[in-house]
Amino acid sequence: MRFLRKTLFCTVWTLLVALGQYELAAKSGPWLDTPLPGSRAAMRAERETPFRPWTRIPVLDRLLHEGREAAAYYGRLLR
Repeated sequence: MRFLRKTLFCTVWTLLVALGQYELAAKSGPWLDTPLPGSRAAMRAERETPFRPWTRIPVLDRLLHEGREAAAYYGRLLR
């Protein structure tokens, strides 16, 4: 049980860090007055991923949307 809990924690932590790095690349222009590497790919992922309320729960819908954007961003970077 302890191993499963540690594995779950590490997985969630990795996903949150990846989402945070994506958001930093996407929003770096207005914050830092200069875009970071990968900001074009982040902007393209934002344009290509429309917001759709899948569950009708606003917080969960936003989290799913941001996750889809991050997946598109990392998919584009890893090609």
